[in-house]
Amino acid sequence: SNHNIPYKNELMRSNWANLWMEKIDYLEYQKEQKQLSYPLLSESFNYFIGMAENAISYLNNVITNLKLEKTDIGVISHNRFKLDDTIYSLYDPENIIIDHKARDIAEYIKISFFKDNYQIFEELDEYFKHNYFSFYGISLLIARIIYPSFYFELYDEIIQGITNESSILKITSRIDEYENYLNDIINYFHKYYPIQDINWLKKNKI
Repeated sequence: SNHNIPYKNELMRSNWANLWMEKIDYLEYQKEQKQLSYPLLSESFNYFIGMAENAISYLNNVITNLKLEKTDIGVISHNRFKLDDTIYSLYDPENIIIDHKARDIAEYIKISFFKDNYQIFEELDEYFKHNYFSFYGISLLIARIIYPSFYFELYDEIIQGITNESSILKITSRIDEYENYLNDIINYFHKYYPIQDINWLKKNKI
């Protein structure tokens, strides 16, 4: 959505760094309590925590060194996207939040990999033909792309008994491919913005 509506500042969910750090603290506590029960989660946990910490570092650098523009507005956004085919619609009031417009497009980019969306770059061309992002906004988008929200969503569902632990394999079995995908996404935006390189992605490029 590109619709900017009147809202109170406390409804804005733009404090991503604090929210992500709180999430990491919560998950690390859960890991200590349940690691013997979930060996697949324990095996992959540190990798994705490291990815999240990298996203937080990138985000903090953006907030410290770049300035918002008028286009960095709060819009109607999805609270959740999922790997499976469940549709989390904006018609569901529990799935509506106010956030920076980078949120939805970043989550869509990540989910597109696991849905084998081979049209993603054509879709991005079309989207950015009609939607301007400031350097600050595009840098927020990059930080959110790095943050592995899809892993943490599935982690929570496994811990809560909603889904089987083996479902994590749909992510972990493709991690090399996913790193290459992220690197290609970063290179896509590099053509249009002087964004900061993600060195570990370039180094791990297969």
